[in-house]
Amino acid sequence: IPVPAPGQVFVSVSSITATSISLSWSVSSGRVASWEVVWRPTDRGTESTSGPLSGTTYTIHQLDPSTIYTLTVSATNVAGTTDSTPILFSTASDVCQAESTETKTDNTGAIIGGVVAVAVGTYSCSDGHSHCGSEKSKCKLFNAKD
Repeated sequence: IPVPAPGQVFVSVSSITATSISLSWSVSSGRVASWEVVWRPTDRGTESTSGPLSGTTYTIHQLDPSTIYTLTVSATNVAGTTDSTPILFSTASDVCQAESTETKTDNTGAIIGGVVAVAVGTYSCSDGHSHCGSEKSKCKLFNAKD
């Protein structure tokens, strides 16, 4: 009995900071021998890869702050490879990195023309400065709809 290629790959983003993104994924059908995550900044063509993975979670580290990236997750078996829909995401600014995961509900992701867009808010301070830690109360979480 021939083995079919993996079915559709579904990717979920659990967190984004200024320098990392954590992902998990699944496949709609079929067996998977290995997975691979490939990413690159949208403003330059240098791709990075996780290499073959056996699990269904991965965290990409050492990303550049305030940068838009695209990534795909690939599922492979003896019959072929299936890629996820490309995911477009933006890392937070390096200011108030620890707070950057406190995103508003409307900031966590939406499907736009087949591309999943994930945006992370950063703190915009009324006094013109950036504050972190206990001083974040001086700021509000900014997003494009505010």
